[in-house]
This record gives sequence, C-alpha cells and structure tokens, in this order.
Amino acid sequence: MFHLLLLSAIIGGIEAAPVAPSPCTLSNVFSYTQTGTVTFMASGSFNIVDQKQLIDYDYTRKLQRVIVEAETKDVLRIIYMDFANKMEYTQQGINGTCRGVANNATMQPPTILGTATVGPKMVVGKDQKSLVIQYYTYMWEGMRYSVGVNDDCILVTVELRQSVPGGFANLIDFVISDWKNELRTPTAVDIPAKCKKSLFSNMFTGSHFRGANVKIQMR
Repeated sequence: MFHLLLLSAIIGGIEAAPVAPSPCTLSNVFSYTQTGTVTFMASGSFNIVDQKQLIDYDYTRKLQRVIVEAETKDVLRIIYMDFANKMEYTQQGINGTCRGVANNATMQPPTILGTATVGPKMVVGKDQKSLVIQYYTYMWEGMRYSVGVNDDCILVTVELRQSVPGGFANLIDFVISDWKNELRTPTAVDIPAKCKKSLFSNMFTGSHFRGANVKIQMR
C-alpha cells in the first residue's frame, strides 16, 4: 500500500456515509502488495518500521503466503499460513531455514463482515482521475480493522489496531497496490517440503509448539 500521508494529501472531497453497507465480496483467490508502516512496542519504546509485504491468498484451500521485504528489497522472511491445519511456517530469507508452529487463527473470509460499521466515503483526486473509497471498521480476533475499498470491492487501504498488555498497541497502516484476482504463481501458497520436514523433526526432538497471531491485513 502507499503511505497514508500521501493518501490524505490528495483527497479531493468527502461524501456523507451511507446508511447501511452494500454487499461487498472479493474473489476467493487473489494477490496484492501492501506497503506502509508497522509501529510496535519493544524495550520500553515505540519502534516504527517501513515495510513491504507481498500477499497471496487462497480461501478455497485456506492457505496464505506473506513475503516480508526490507527497505533494501531483500526478503526478510516468508510466512506460510495453513489455516485448515492450524499451522504457521516461517522461512528466513529466500533459501533460509523454516520452522513450523501451531496457530489457531481463523482465516478472514473474502468479504466485508456484516457486522462492520460503515465509515466515510472519500474521493481521491478529481474528475475522471478520481477514486472513490468506502471505509468500513470491524473487529476480528482481538484486532480492530479499518479497511477502504473501491467501487469494485478491491482493497485500497488497511489499518490495524491491536491492544497489548501495559496499555500499549500495535499500529499497522498499509496501502494496497498490484491487486490481481489470481496468485502470483500457481504454487505460490504451497508450503515448502523443508517446512513440513522441520515440523516433523521438532516433534521428535522435544520441541513444543507455541501459539501465534499473524499481524497482517487480511491475515
């Protein structure tokens, strides 16, 4: 996603919010890139990190892949979510080691939730070059989401807020780009064999699974 400061700078106008949300459903399979900032609490202070994430989402198979890139465009890690089997796999870099852990998260369906609160409708730009963005807010597994979609129900912006112990919160702000109703490659969400092998090895070396919560949009 693009930086939200840029988005706010080019807003051309704001319309009144509608009385009720219109049905809004995405494809069961899609991919996109999200770019923005991740703010989190660590060692007594807030840390702000610019981050780019490449998302591949397959609701039919209940699989998702997230490639996390650094500012240098180097791949920091690749996260595979297997929601059907309640597992999360993290691979370090392009060819690094991979580790699997238990994760009880539920995959978000490709739709705006019926319980969502309708927010404002914003017009970015003007005339024929304008973009209408409708905002919705909802809670999902302890996280507060504010998402903006265009007239075709394609995600444009995602904001996440998560409260953590001590009265602090993780703040995530992304703008969406490069949306496609298909995976980047047919095997994009396939879990590498070495990831599954590492899980098998952990079971026989006494390693214990831990719970995890992937803090991304559309998880």
